[in-house]
Amino acid sequence: MRTFLFLVSAGLVAASAAAAQPRVITNPDWAAKPNAELMADAFPTAAQKLLIQGAATVSCVVSAMGLLEKCSVVSEAPAGLGFGAGALRLTEHFRMKPKTVNGEPVAGGTVRIPIRFTLPPPDAPPAKPTPVSAARLEAARSMMGPAEEHTAMWVKWGEAEAAAMASQQLDPGVLAAAKQAFTNAAQRFAPQWTEAQIAELAASYEEPELRGLAKFAKTSAGRAWLELDGLPLVSWGEITQEYISQISRRARTDYCSRYLCAIDMLEIDPGKSDAQIVDPAWTQLPSFEHLALEQPKLALILQIGGYVRLQCRIDATGTPQSCVVRGETPPGLGFGAAAMELAPYFKIDQALLSQGAARETVSFVIPFPAQPPAPSPRATPATLPDGIPLAFEVAELALAGRGLETWIVQQATTLLDADVTRTGPSQRAAALDAVRAAARAEWPQVVSRVAQAYAAKLSAADLQQVRDFLRSPEARIEGGLDATRRREQITGYYSDLIRMEAGRLFCESHACTPTQPAPRSGETRPPA
Repeated sequence: MRTFLFLVSAGLVAASAAAAQPRVITNPDWAAKPNAELMADAFPTAAQKLLIQGAATVSCVVSAMGLLEKCSVVSEAPAGLGFGAGALRLTEHFRMKPKTVNGEPVAGGTVRIPIRFTLPPPDAPPAKPTPVSAARLEAARSMMGPAEEHTAMWVKWGEAEAAAMASQQLDPGVLAAAKQAFTNAAQRFAPQWTEAQIAELAASYEEPELRGLAKFAKTSAGRAWLELDGLPLVSWGEITQEYISQISRRARTDYCSRYLCAIDMLEIDPGKSDAQIVDPAWTQLPSFEHLALEQPKLALILQIGGYVRLQCRIDATGTPQSCVVRGETPPGLGFGAAAMELAPYFKIDQALLSQGAARETVSFVIPFPAQPPAPSPRATPATLPDGIPLAFEVAELALAGRGLETWIVQQATTLLDADVTRTGPSQRAAALDAVRAAARAEWPQVVSRVAQAYAAKLSAADLQQVRDFLRSPEARIEGGLDATRRREQITGYYSDLIRMEAGRLFCESHACTPTQPAPRSGETRPPA
């Protein structure tokens, strides 16, 4: 199932106030606003599950430093899904340059901020497979098994999605309505998912191959391997995350043998600055989310921390401006450029501002903490389960077509490409070389983890049957990467379609705006 990217847009409008109300801030000049990642993170969980859009308006008091305080929800729509709470979470990420009277910041004014939570258009449906004979369709239908089992699987999935909404402590009536909407949506679209999978199977494999798959699916080994009972044999997410952590650990050692990675505190010593104010107290600091989002991508991949000393001039609102880097450690990873982006989120202590800090220079340090240490690889047990040699064979055959190693290298490349202005070409090339080498070196650990998972859940007889299956032509269902991806695309599309339908059913009684499914080329959307 695909990961859905939730996009959020905000309309920022200052509130009008009665003419008698003093010091009302209108048309504010925003020094900082939450970015797309922060706003997407504030999208309420319940609305994400149902693919429902919404809006909220918050009212805040503006401090003399341009911070938003005493915020409250004025309105939210639809009510009860958490859009108001999501909007409140965003208020700490707004920074204002308030209008001034006689050169002094105006405190105590109010501002209203309407925030819209919107979703991108859904992906287009998968292309229709090439029509095939009735015999191949029947063979594929036999391989898939009873449609009732698939409907039950999707209903169970919908119940789990509704249960995850309970973490928001929503009204019981809202949760009950969501659960019923998911159940009804799953019952409607599960048969369509089954038919789409059957059509894809029939188009991808010949009739003898499908007959062999159907025969394999009727065995205990086949049901377990094809996960027809909905029980995964391997925790792929956990194994992938551990693999990434170990790659980072090994790649960091390789990279740091050629480039400086150690922290040199002399680089950020106060003596490197001639500022009038050094390491002051702050009223406001960047949030952890801001630090994480600005962390240079090369340092993020290699799990390296750093420090930067900036020298800036304080403006009338207490915000650092016109900054320059006075010290950076370790060098060449992009920490200096990241620190420059974070400077507007600092506000100097009010007492210092009242003593004349405005227009003076200030020197201060921004730390970039390293990621937590990667966990050590799980050791292979001293006493292995029966069938472990077979399990290693099965693991190697199963992993051959998944492309996990290639995918991780591609992810690292994409991250570095997005941060290319902060890192020199030689450091980028060295980091990618280190990641590639580490991915190859750590691969045996992945095979071992997968083999242990198979050996723990499958008997020796089942493992032998799975191995024989993977060596057969019928195994193209697992090893044929293109066909597997097309089937995964179908599942991702229908999971979103079920969410959309559940959202539509929910909104019939809750006055909200669900996302509409994208039609196929030349077709209209499915009828409500």
